[in-house]
Amino acid sequence: MSLETILAIFSTLFGGTGVFAFLGARKERIAQSKITEASAAEAVQKIYHQMIIDTNVKMNQMQEEINSLKVALKTQVDKCNNCSKK
Repeated sequence: MSLETILAIFSTLFGGTGVFAFLGARKERIAQSKITEASAAEAVQKIYHQMIIDTNVKMNQMQEEINSLKVALKTQVDKCNNCSKK
């Protein structure tokens, strides 16, 4: 390979707009990747937030049911305790 050919290859690869175009495209890919990652993180955060709300509602319903069952059980125990005393 001659020196002129080597210089032509180097000037094509590293000269002019070749490097700038490559670096610009790379920065654009990185920026697009960050936007995509941010969108995905935002979507996950929304899903998680809704899951927490749904879980809290269900936990409150279950706690109300437990409290109701405790009252019913206490009523039955009191009836049984009163029955044996008669």
